[in-house]
Amino acid sequence: MTSQVCLLWRSAGLCGFLLLALGCSQPVTQPHIVGTAVDAEGTKISNVELALRSGADKGGGEITVIVKDGVFYVPAATPGPVTAYFKVPPPQNPDYLKSTGVNPEKAAVAGKIAPKYTNAKTSGLTYQVNDKGETKIDIKLDAK
Repeated sequence: MTSQVCLLWRSAGLCGFLLLALGCSQPVTQPHIVGTAVDAEGTKISNVELALRSGADKGGGEITVIVKDGVFYVPAATPGPVTAYFKVPPPQNPDYLKSTGVNPEKAAVAGKIAPKYTNAKTSGLTYQVNDKGETKIDIKLDAK
């Protein structure tokens, strides 16, 4: 029994040494975004896609996330400037939504999004993503 405990401690010590030697003692955090979105009245925006476009002038990419109850999260983001805009779905017939079992109140975008926020060129929503760790983006829209 004693030799088994000793072997266990040696194994644990060896694993710990390897982690330190490989540089795993400090967690590496990649750039990511945590954000909130509300309309001009302070209503949480929900059930809508938010597009984040990075480096558009340099052939950069775009990532789309869903805003739910005023919150969105991007687990891996490209450092540097990003432009945000909303991809608002066209209005749907309430009778059709009811027939599919979806509550029309919950299916539509909660919160008012002015047309200027549905285009990357006119949104005016630009942010800087940090090189490491978390970037907090709080979007508060104007009525116009």
